Amino acid sequence: MTHSTQFTEHSLFENYKQHCNAQHIEYLRRYGLLKIIKEASCAEIIDSNNKSYIDFVAGYGIFNIGHNHPKVIRELIRELDSNSGWNRPFLNEPHINFMHALVDITGGKMDKVFICSTGAEAVDTALKFTRLITGKSHIISATGAFHGYTIGAISVSGIPRQVTPFAPLLTDITHVPYGDIDALKNEITDKTAAVILEPVQAEIGAIDPPKGYMKKVNELCNEKEVLFIVDEVRTGVGRTGTFFAVQEEGFYPDMLIAGKSLGGGIVPVGALLTTSKHWKRFEYSFAMSASSFAGNRLTSVAGMKVLEIMKDENILHNAVTIGNVLKEGFGVLVEKFPHLYSKLTGRGMLLGLHCRSKLITDKVVQGCVEKGLLIAPAFCNPACILIEPPLVLSEEQVDNGLEIINDVCSNIN
Repeated sequence: MTHSTQFTEHSLFENYKQHCNAQHIEYLRRYGLLKIIKEASCAEIIDSNNKSYIDFVAGYGIFNIGHNHPKVIRELIRELDSNSGWNRPFLNEPHINFMHALVDITGGKMDKVFICSTGAEAVDTALKFTRLITGKSHIISATGAFHGYTIGAISVSGIPRQVTPFAPLLTDITHVPYGDIDALKNEITDKTAAVILEPVQAEIGAIDPPKGYMKKVNELCNEKEVLFIVDEVRTGVGRTGTFFAVQEEGFYPDMLIAGKSLGGGIVPVGALLTTSKHWKRFEYSFAMSASSFAGNRLTSVAGMKVLEIMKDENILHNAVTIGNVLKEGFGVLVEKFPHLYSKLTGRGMLLGLHCRSKLITDKVVQGCVEKGLLIAPAFCNPACILIEPPLVLSEEQVDNGLEIINDVCSNIN
């Protein structure tokens, strides 16, 4: 019979090293993050020593509406108390409401929805779906892309250090320079099934393509009769100031993928949105939508509540306002410390602060965490600090955070 063991903080970390990942422990130790968290709300985190942190990480993009939003928690508790549970093979009302609400966000332009458990699962679903629709397997992605850790998602990712350990991967994948419309055009053939891109490449440091690039890709794909898949797992749910980043450029692709913060950071969720034009083949293979946890009640209840909160609390407006303040503040920082930083990239509340070296990144992150500002390096670019706070961040928290990082930078030779 199993039972819960009471660990000291030290023994807790040692057990994690033993049973899971020793390198993860060393990563946390290096940046002063080997802590136990006592509580978190909105954009503030408090550890077991009652030290408070302003959060500029948002759980790597899952807490767009803030940590532990009370409305999501209350709704989940109410759902669990109702004893309705999960009831396959029957359908459930929250699932249908959630799908309908996502369709409404696109103005009905994307009128078919598949709800699953993660963004990476949604990416794999899109790749399978592409083969069903086109009968082809050639996929074009971008260098620097990151689409998740399932085998299909890794195969279309374009960061060698992340993907080569898992080779051999799916074949018939081509990677082109991100933002180069001519390079993409040159790789499209009559055997190409789809192009998959992110509106902003988060994992290598919030790299933004040239303005209008995504819309040009959409037009090119329409012209060449190739499917266009846009991965908005990171940029969706308001991160760039509109619910989906593609809305800024006034188009919708053939397939749109969401995840991460769509479940409020509490319940895992992924979503694939597409159109009736492409849906028939998926319906013929409807068992794909019968995945064990696809559209389960808890996911759908949480997702619906997140969408309500986004609207009722005017979170998109705050994302635009605070995003502008953040970008201006970090822009000043880059100008003030040119020996530390080379550039600032990204948009909205997804920014990349590019350091002159990994050593500088380490010093800045360590100093900021020590002073109560939670920041972290980009996973696939250790010479860049990725700034992606909860969208509910206040202007006062921005000012305090910038003051901390400015102070840290002033003390780095």
